[in-house]
Amino acid sequence: MNIQKPELASLELSAVVNELHLNGKIDQVYQSEDYDFFIQVHVKGKQMLRIRPGKFLYLTKHKPLMAPTILCMQLRKYLNGSVIDAIEQLGAQRIVKIKTSGAILYIELFSHGNVVLCDAGNKILCLLHTLTTSSRELKKGAQYKAPPLETDFFALEQHSVDDKLKSSKKESAVKCLATEFGLGGLYAEEICARANIDKKKAPNELSAQERKEIFQKIHTLIKETKAPKGYVYQDIIAPILLKSQNLLKEVPTFNDVLDAHLSKTKAQIESEKKEVLYKQKANSLQHILGQQHEKLKELESDVDQSTRKGDWLYEHYREVKSLLEKCADIQKDDGWKGVESFLKSLKKIKHIDMKEKKVVVEAEK
Repeated sequence: MNIQKPELASLELSAVVNELHLNGKIDQVYQSEDYDFFIQVHVKGKQMLRIRPGKFLYLTKHKPLMAPTILCMQLRKYLNGSVIDAIEQLGAQRIVKIKTSGAILYIELFSHGNVVLCDAGNKILCLLHTLTTSSRELKKGAQYKAPPLETDFFALEQHSVDDKLKSSKKESAVKCLATEFGLGGLYAEEICARANIDKKKAPNELSAQERKEIFQKIHTLIKETKAPKGYVYQDIIAPILLKSQNLLKEVPTFNDVLDAHLSKTKAQIESEKKEVLYKQKANSLQHILGQQHEKLKELESDVDQSTRKGDWLYEHYREVKSLLEKCADIQKDDGWKGVESFLKSLKKIKHIDMKEKKVVVEAEK
């Protein structure tokens, strides 16, 4: 997950769900000023599940500032006091199903996201967004139906991996894995790195051995999400150790690392933005100050050179005056060619530019 644009990939959602042990009683449903939902469950004390539809869910230790909507009040009506029987992910879908003793709650973490509460028969009681597409209709009274999934990589077999790679029209293996397999960019990169495959290679040009490696590495990643931890990289957090990234920190659970990086109040976010702007301004001023120091050094050097030239000229004023007068006399009789010929005969003349009428004289040290 990119911390700057937090959104759980399917593998990451699997890791979160595998860490959730919330088979307890729902005490309360909250909604924050950011319109996130929070479900407080009584199990070995109180635990809070934070839900941002379309983005993520995880356990948090931070209680929100409450701003309940009508939907939040309806969720309280049906869920408060009920017991959670099971929490599961629907295949490789970014959908979590929370089955309670009285109802079923579906949390959709793709597109604009959704929160859909159904009765035991899967009939919709209330929801965040109504929706009508060619594949499903979500509205009160309708049966809940998940969208069709082109590829469920949790249930892949070797032959289906082979067929999909061979028939892919994508220009690179990494893009094929990210989009057509639904793994997302980060984990598509990781599979290529672990399989030692050139990610830019066309998927239909992969050898049988390379396709086998991809199949095995997909299953390895799925297995690792069953016992996840929290891994922190530069701008990235993940539930597994990534070969394609440089590890900065490891924490006991993926939920812990999500909570540490995502549970920030508006005040904290604004404070961090101001700090970033302050540092940018300070760096800009520091850069300007550095340029001014360099310019000052140049000016000091110019002053030093000009002073030495002035001192030399003062000491050799008579010789310089005599030379200029001699050049003037020659120029009257023989022109500038004569002047040039005369100057070239002098050992102390280092350079002559007759076009600019400039002469460089070697100064005695």
